[in-house]
Amino acid sequence: MNSLAKELTDKERIETLSCEEKNRAAFAAVKDVLSLIDLTKNKNITYTTYSRDSLRTYLKNPASESNQKQLRKLSNYLYTVSHVYRRLINFKAYQINCKSWTVYPDIPLTEEPDQDSILQNYERVIKYVRNMDMKSQILKCMLQAWKNDVVYGFCYGDPEKDGAFFIHLLDPDYCKISSQQYYRGVLNFAFDLSFFDSGTNSYYLDVYDPVFKQLYNKYKSDNTQRWAELPIENTFCLKINIDNLDYPVPPLSGLFDGIINLADLQAVQDLKDNLEAYKLIWAKIGTISGTKDVDDFEIDLDLANAFYQKLQSALPDNVALAMSPMDLGTIDFNSNNATDVNIISEAYENIINANGGIVLNQNKITNSASFKLALQFDSMDAMAPIEQINAWINFYILNHLGETGMVVEFSDVSPYFIDDKIDKLLKLAQYSVPVKLELASLINANPMKERGMSFIENALGIGTTSWATPLVSSNVQSGNLSENGDGSEGRSKIENPEELTDEGESTRDKQ
Repeated sequence: MNSLAKELTDKERIETLSCEEKNRAAFAAVKDVLSLIDLTKNKNITYTTYSRDSLRTYLKNPASESNQKQLRKLSNYLYTVSHVYRRLINFKAYQINCKSWTVYPDIPLTEEPDQDSILQNYERVIKYVRNMDMKSQILKCMLQAWKNDVVYGFCYGDPEKDGAFFIHLLDPDYCKISSQQYYRGVLNFAFDLSFFDSGTNSYYLDVYDPVFKQLYNKYKSDNTQRWAELPIENTFCLKINIDNLDYPVPPLSGLFDGIINLADLQAVQDLKDNLEAYKLIWAKIGTISGTKDVDDFEIDLDLANAFYQKLQSALPDNVALAMSPMDLGTIDFNSNNATDVNIISEAYENIINANGGIVLNQNKITNSASFKLALQFDSMDAMAPIEQINAWINFYILNHLGETGMVVEFSDVSPYFIDDKIDKLLKLAQYSVPVKLELASLINANPMKERGMSFIENALGIGTTSWATPLVSSNVQSGNLSENGDGSEGRSKIENPEELTDEGESTRDKQ
């Protein structure tokens, strides 16, 4: 270039510089065309708010109020965005439905009971519990309890007078357990009255029960009264981790790390799937062979850019186009889909197994006996809070109806095992064990419904006549009863599934 420049005149040198500047300007104009699309630029594969590092920070000091709030927010966030976490929470929460309940009198053993008084109180209590309609209230309570470890509610309505009852759930960020009642360990909590300091929340002072406004006025005159215990006769408080009343921790927080990791893996897989759908077309702009000039292309860049725009408009969204003066290697976005699926599937199975069972991981269940045994174990935690609910409802009735001598019990049987419980009670009934009311409750015939149906059946004449004769099968008619006692042939059925092999259980499932 230097030897050539010496042979050029000043005028020619100026024209050469102008030509180079023109080429550089043209190159700069199409530089964006030469840039490849960054397919990952707008893809966020991690949680910016709830990362695994921040999760570990929260779990290191769960007693901190700020960390408790963050763990609750994370739990509710995962319930919204994670199908796996939602299934786990729902599996626990939906098992307590309060559809089955019984009422029985606490009969003294040392004196003759007053039957008329007992029946009056019995009727009063069963109407009261019926009007509370806990099956319509309990699901929201159990969902919040399993997400947050604790649920705080304030009760409204008078089931005896107007037949109304409602549990209003309070913001857990403004509540904390403050005491445990001597009566069967019923929990109560204090409320942070600064909740009403916010302009939007001040509206609720005239909506909530008047006790909130009374306590708030005390707090405004004395800020040491910020936390005030609400009257226990109108509160509802339940905690999953009942062994630790000092602070709440989401019961399934041990799975958070795995769920976040699963979400990260899924995001990476989505990114890979998107990349596999892309195709890159590139057009090389060659340079003139032997030229000494910089950026001396074989095709005018303005013309190349014009053709680029025409091609770009004709391509589908998943095909990218680029021009380059350099050779480009092969660009391949393919991957091993089978391996990717296995990684996601194994991560999912690990989370389910870490929860303590195989019920939600149905691929691991080989037969009905395995499913039943796994379900029994998984249902133990889900049904455990029923003891707190039974303690609360009897305490609530004691405070609002007074001493009635009645005991209310919601069933502690998981919906998955109602049929087994019914079979057990039927066998006990053969030995005159008083289980009729409990049997009725298991088919959702509460005491009010049971009494009403018994009365109307007798009134219609189907209680002791039309339906009194048992149904007759052909085996009974023939009189060929086998030793099984049910008219069936062959060996009697093995009742204990543990005595069956996997092959035998599978055979029974097919029948």
